[in-house]
Amino acid sequence: MSSRRSPLVIDMPPATESVSIAIKERAAWLDEVMFYGAIGLLMFGPLAFGATQAWSQFVQRTVALVLFAMWVARQFLQRTIELADNPVYAPAAVFAGLVTLQFVIGSTSYRYATLEQALNLIPCGVLILLAGELFARRSRLRQAVTAMALFGFAVALFAIVQDFSNTHSIYWLVKVTAVSADLYGPYANHNHYAGLMEMLVPLAASAAFLERGGKRALFLFASAIMALSIVLSRSRGGILGLAVAVVLVCAVLYRGNRQHRAALALLVISVVIAVVALFLANDKILQHLSDTQDKFRLAIYGDSVRMWLHRPWFGFGWGTFSTVYPGFRSFYTNLFVNHAHNDYLELLVEMGIAGASVAAWFLFGVFRGGFRKVLDRKDYEGSVLALGALTGITALLSHSMLDFNLHIPANAALFFVLCSAAATPFRRRVRQLQFIHPEEDEVQPITVEGRA
Repeated sequence: MSSRRSPLVIDMPPATESVSIAIKERAAWLDEVMFYGAIGLLMFGPLAFGATQAWSQFVQRTVALVLFAMWVARQFLQRTIELADNPVYAPAAVFAGLVTLQFVIGSTSYRYATLEQALNLIPCGVLILLAGELFARRSRLRQAVTAMALFGFAVALFAIVQDFSNTHSIYWLVKVTAVSADLYGPYANHNHYAGLMEMLVPLAASAAFLERGGKRALFLFASAIMALSIVLSRSRGGILGLAVAVVLVCAVLYRGNRQHRAALALLVISVVIAVVALFLANDKILQHLSDTQDKFRLAIYGDSVRMWLHRPWFGFGWGTFSTVYPGFRSFYTNLFVNHAHNDYLELLVEMGIAGASVAAWFLFGVFRGGFRKVLDRKDYEGSVLALGALTGITALLSHSMLDFNLHIPANAALFFVLCSAAATPFRRRVRQLQFIHPEEDEVQPITVEGRA
């Protein structure tokens, strides 16, 4: 195994006495609250229509700030600021600094839009930090994967039932009035629902590989139901992301499992054929391909490239695409174009080469750290958990070529949690055991390394 740097540790002024048991219990209690608070925040977003409304975004930001305050309190209790050696911390901080600089020096085309969208980065930043610290322990990551897999299963079942009920309201109560709406599950847009499921399906599959018997069957069934809901949502980007996820898993398994290479190759071919058949044989998908909005998508891409060339280095400002785009639009429409429908192009338009370079640095850290854990054959549990996270990340990144899931607060929060969890190295737990030396009566301590 490659050597890893030790975590960053900053010692505070020592207390008058060693840390008491009461303080340790309080720190452990804060860990529990932060863990369940983070999981609750990840579940709240999708149920609140993707956290796309002002009230749900306010709740997200408030809860995130409370969780951050708890993390600060925990560091104060243990008298030490300890940070995991997570390679995504630095690029995340630099990106936040670029957005802040745009606002402060006035280089953004619309300061209010930049400020509003910058506030949505608060939950993402806090969750990146918490995921990097909490999920450095395998047990915590496994708990989170299990919880999110069961949550995804419940949401997928609800979405399928709601779809077959032929309702035009979310939860059969909330009417969606937007012209471009195509609701599915708790989301007003079927593509954004598919983006959520793309990240949850691999988590359910990884949970299945870590269980046995009935629990394994449950998680496999859950992953199948979630995958089915993606197909039923009729999201092309969702189907593409799911297919890429399957290919990635097969490629990783193909590398390390020579006995089943033929079966894996056959699975990949079957997935490709199935995706092509879904695109060509499903009348609803064919109808979606001919939608008026979809015909404008390539024109929006071309306009976005021209926008980027106008300000190639630092862009027009975070969150300003919808404000600036009308001046570059090359076609007539009475619809409001709020996004580029391609997260990569929108990033270039708003943040330029500088922001795109930081994002590439971030993803490099994610995949480098994640594949280190995936390829560690001595750690089966960690390898499976890391592969599940990386697969979900890859699926959404593939979908991002056709949509703007990373601008949906609920999906962005889960995506960045998976990134931080995949990149952070697992910590080793050190336990102090005691034994009686055969030649002496006094108790001698012995240190044993285990996996947290």
